Amino acid sequence: MPGLFFRVFIYILGGVVLKQITDFRGADLAIALSLIGRDYVYTAHRLVDASNSKVLFTVFQSSFVPGVRSKADMLIDSLVHAHQRGVKVNVLVNYSGSTSIISKNRSLAQHLVEHGISVRSAGRSYLVHGKVLIVDSEVVIIGSHNLTQRGLWQNYEASIAIHSKSIASDFEKWFTWLWERCKEVKSFG
Repeated sequence: MPGLFFRVFIYILGGVVLKQITDFRGADLAIALSLIGRDYVYTAHRLVDASNSKVLFTVFQSSFVPGVRSKADMLIDSLVHAHQRGVKVNVLVNYSGSTSIISKNRSLAQHLVEHGISVRSAGRSYLVHGKVLIVDSEVVIIGSHNLTQRGLWQNYEASIAIHSKSIASDFEKWFTWLWERCKEVKSFG
């Protein structure tokens, strides 16, 4: 055979279109779900709420302001609740860019640290632009959604959720490599 052939099977589950990708032998490679626009925040929220062991999350830009509720809080609250029920939650937050981005990202980092979540900051040496959520070493969401009101609710963003232990493992290695090079965020108070 000149190359690897893939087949895609489409399933509809609860109104959500899932696509199972297999190789030419029929072996599962991944199950993928398109997350267009507002689908991201609801799907990420549900996945974190259903997590059992570990959640790894990278944030390039947030719009977190203490005491001001936004769509991003749905996911932020899910991270806090996951940690409270014993799930290991590690969040890598970008501390590079404009003063406004850094200020809001620091507020988010402080909020998470105050709730006992492990947070590390990525500065100029390790700009973290990838928006990645890894749940229980099985599901990865990757795409363009920032943790902002605009990114989750108004912009024309696109991401994809992939159920694959192999792909999740690749992204966990990437996350761990960055995690080890970034600084721990401690409580400011």
